[in-house]
Amino acid sequence: MNSGLVDVAAVDANHAWAVGHQGSTYGGTTPERPYALLSWDGTGWTEQTLPDRPWNLEAVSASSEDDVWVLGKAEGYFSYAARWDGNAWRTFVPFPDDQYVGLNDVAATGRDHAWMVGASTGRPFIAEWDGREFKAVFTGTNTGPGSARLMAVTAEGRSEAWAVGRADDKPLIMRWDGASWRETPTPSVPGGELWGVHRVSANDVWAVGSTGRESLTPKPLLLHWNGVRWRSVTSPISTGALYGITGDASGRLWVSSHDNRGNATFLRYVNGRWTTVPASGTFEHSPYIRNLVSVPGTTTTWAVGNMTHPGGWPYEYVIARHGSLG
Repeated sequence: MNSGLVDVAAVDANHAWAVGHQGSTYGGTTPERPYALLSWDGTGWTEQTLPDRPWNLEAVSASSEDDVWVLGKAEGYFSYAARWDGNAWRTFVPFPDDQYVGLNDVAATGRDHAWMVGASTGRPFIAEWDGREFKAVFTGTNTGPGSARLMAVTAEGRSEAWAVGRADDKPLIMRWDGASWRETPTPSVPGGELWGVHRVSANDVWAVGSTGRESLTPKPLLLHWNGVRWRSVTSPISTGALYGITGDASGRLWVSSHDNRGNATFLRYVNGRWTTVPASGTFEHSPYIRNLVSVPGTTTTWAVGNMTHPGGWPYEYVIARHGSLG
């Protein structure tokens, strides 16, 4: 049976969560538990069970050990969300009257607030949880030939948040300034889309993704916000896509990537310079790393994805910790 993890969150050394899917077909399987939900207690990873049966889980975020959100899809392709309050999981279908709302990422900002981003009928979509209900706070327009969507969100409390994705075949970046969401200009990158975003400070934000992904020969896309504007930064790898980004307490940044030949590589940013750390020596077989997160206040980083056996079948969970990243 094929299984994979797509996102990971951590609040301290003893509390982390990873989500994904298990089964032969992503997002529409028939096993007893098609979704994957694991928790770390400081000594090991344990599978967790939700009160109902979502088809898959796409994202996880935690502001504390008793405020954890997971997102995915429920039966009928309705958006699905669940929240852990320290004692039990409570589940939701956030937009039960709209089958075409897909939520791709979540940023938990406190016990009574979270941002969720995705797409609605081909347009970028942002929802807010205010402690009582879900509210659609932004539904963008789509006037071009391509589809528009938001794929990742990060937040600094309630005062600042960033969401990234694509709109009409170009990168899309939106910013919450404490009062409203607004699109910020990006460099002209035809075919660009963004998959991850990380805020170091108000004047230091990074976004990662790719160009030309639909041509099956993508190239990395790395953007940086300096407090005034976004600019393109040369990636240390020339082919493939960048997926997740995080930063640890030492100031290092980590990016997960996958090149066009199937090789997983970690990008590392130290003292203003990007370098690469091959993942091939860490895993028994070829890994596909989807996302990663640093434990707040530490230099420990978790990375998750799947590992393909020789011949390409089947694949299984991959979880790696910072020590093995170099």
